[in-house]
Amino acid sequence: MTINTRRRAVRGFLMASAAVLVLAGPALAQDARRTFNIPAGDAVAALQAFAKQSGKQVLFPFEAASGKQTPAVTGDLADADALERLAKAAGLVVQSDDGKTITLRPAPFERPQSASAGAGATSEEAQIVEAVIVVGSQIEGARTTEALPVTVVGEQEIIATGAVSGDELFRAIPQAGDVQFQEARTTGNLNDARGDVASLNLRSLGTGNTLALLNGRRAVLAPGTQTENFVPVQTVNTNAFPVAGVKRVEVLRDGAAAIYGADAVAGVVNTVLDTKFRGLQMSAQYGGSEGTGYREGSFNVKAGTRLEDGTRLTFFGNYTGRSRLMASERDYAASEDHRPQVANTPWAGNTSFDSRSTSSPWGSFTLIPSSTVVRLGTTALTTSGVFHIEPTSNTAAGCSSTALSGNLCIRSGTITGANSRVLRYDENPDRTLKGGVERTNLFSTVEHDFGDITAYGEAGYYHALFTGSREQSAPLSTAPISIAANAYWNPFGPTTSPNRLANLTGVPTTGVAMNITTYRPVDTGPRTYTVTDD
Repeated sequence: MTINTRRRAVRGFLMASAAVLVLAGPALAQDARRTFNIPAGDAVAALQAFAKQSGKQVLFPFEAASGKQTPAVTGDLADADALERLAKAAGLVVQSDDGKTITLRPAPFERPQSASAGAGATSEEAQIVEAVIVVGSQIEGARTTEALPVTVVGEQEIIATGAVSGDELFRAIPQAGDVQFQEARTTGNLNDARGDVASLNLRSLGTGNTLALLNGRRAVLAPGTQTENFVPVQTVNTNAFPVAGVKRVEVLRDGAAAIYGADAVAGVVNTVLDTKFRGLQMSAQYGGSEGTGYREGSFNVKAGTRLEDGTRLTFFGNYTGRSRLMASERDYAASEDHRPQVANTPWAGNTSFDSRSTSSPWGSFTLIPSSTVVRLGTTALTTSGVFHIEPTSNTAAGCSSTALSGNLCIRSGTITGANSRVLRYDENPDRTLKGGVERTNLFSTVEHDFGDITAYGEAGYYHALFTGSREQSAPLSTAPISIAANAYWNPFGPTTSPNRLANLTGVPTTGVAMNITTYRPVDTGPRTYTVTDD
């Protein structure tokens, strides 16, 4: 084998490895004729349409075809003729075609007629190949040369999403599953607040099972952790990605754990920045949610230049600010009682749609010991030592005691049953659906080519201040709060207390102590929390 032959073989292998794969069905005969209907437009979309309509797999360098326009190809044509029209307009030529898979490469430059014969013989060798991201492996036996399902989201598609954060961008990927590691998670109450953090979860296989790459290199994990399905997980914070500088997103939809490791079970997402951008581009957008006070604005800067020695410098900057969106501003989230939404349906009146909490301002209490039986005359005030406070206006339930003070009275047992449902607490009015954010995201790259080797450097700065709101917490059952027997407002206090109920039986003269079973101190207002991410 000559040196030139070996060079062509190696170059062909690299081209196939770096090409964008378009999946298609079983291949047909080389000279098959069929009816094509490919509209004029973007070359990448046209080649994808050709693969689908011809039933063949087409490999082509994404960078070479990106931004090119192709004419319409319609009518009854041979596959080779249809592809030739598209490839010529895209600046590509067929490198190989085995009847099932077609590989394209950039067309060689045409040299002037006066060029020497020797120069003409090496024109194919001198062709310039567009830079591409090679996703491969050096593991012996790895099946990297076979067809892998890759989806590419181009720059125009990214702009069309209107995304101002990495979270919004990656949620737009069709393969994206539920984002569990994110700002709204408060499973562990405020100790579980994440702030301005979002994760990747391809096909809903769980956080930490999708490998995130930035320019083909592993992105840094966020320092936070949480437990999902009894497994501690970490994630890359997608909000730290400079969306203003993203040129495309490559999604490997198949599991690639054998190549990349256990964090690629669900697939790989490679975010490619526009490191060759030259010029200055600024953009801003502002908007809000109709019918609410929610407002959001962002400002983006994208700049790049090329120095005399060929060094490429780029800078991407973004500032985003948004206000809080309260649950009470949306009809579907304004209340935890969803029974009105199923009115006039077979589920009308079903209390399963009422998720309001029994831990309410109308506290429940348990006597110490709980075997204590307290009566007011002949009326029992406790059930298994438990009673709760309610308003005298709740005539449906009825009081078990005389009025304590003003419009309050005692009823035996906890807050349960249909008559006590009005005493439940609605947590949603104090909750935020989306927290307020002030986010600054800066990123810069430098690249310089030394022959076939590219030296690079990257520096990023990310800072976010997140504020949210939650309802006031109830006491923990594992850390009960006790009320002393001689407490001033204890209705079962000592006989010397002005607030002890008259005509009590079963209560010693020194009074009886109790634990708070359920009580929510709403008088202190909701809890506002702040999370800083850097």
